[in-house]
Amino acid sequence: MRKTIMLMVAGAMLLTACNSKHDSAEHGETTGTTENTEHSEGVNIPLANLASNMDHVCKMPLTEGAIADTAEYEGKVYGFCATGCKEDFLKDPATHLANK
Repeated sequence: MRKTIMLMVAGAMLLTACNSKHDSAEHGETTGTTENTEHSEGVNIPLANLASNMDHVCKMPLTEGAIADTAEYEGKVYGFCATGCKEDFLKDPATHLANK
């Protein structure tokens, strides 16, 4: 019973973290990777324009109108549920893409 409750709490925390619309530019944070050639926050981009319909960091499915941020990597555009997920992705994109 304790494990079930702990898993439920952990799942709720993950969803809350991924769904928060944290504006990193507001806090002076930047991403300094060379792979990040294009990004925007609160984007309205069709899923068909993305390399995948899943956030490769938290594995959350993406839906039209609910994409918080994007990043370009190796000529493909990836969508994210939150700017924090994009920032984690840009630290090591190859690892996140390998962990499908």
